[in-house]
Amino acid sequence: MLTELGRLRADMATRGASASARERFARVYIDVVAAQARTATTVRALARGDTVGPASSVDKLLFSKAEKAVNDLILDVQREWLIAGTREGQVSPSRDELDTARAEWWYSRAATIMGGTAEIQRGIIADHILGLPKEKR
Repeated sequence: MLTELGRLRADMATRGASASARERFARVYIDVVAAQARTATTVRALARGDTVGPASSVDKLLFSKAEKAVNDLILDVQREWLIAGTREGQVSPSRDELDTARAEWWYSRAATIMGGTAEIQRGIIADHILGLPKEKR
């Protein structure tokens, strides 16, 4: 995700970006770094042979949210390029570039389901990590 954000940052610097787009970029960047930091803790635990259990739900929730936010930001900032395949004043991207960028956006939607829906992950966090009472079902 940091690679995609790096490319987007370069594009925003070259083509210019609104203040709101720059602020949103900063928020998304922070979300990605936070997700990576949290996951590093889990990876270290796994490397030691520890069982991570329900704590991995935090990782899944943070990563799926961050991945979706990155790809939504890319779509919003580069909408013309991703949809029409054109960039004002620039050479048109290759078909492979467009296909890859579009596939990453679609994949970000699937990633939120593959890790378990956010609602399920929040339920696991509430029940097993925070010890909150189960809601009536």
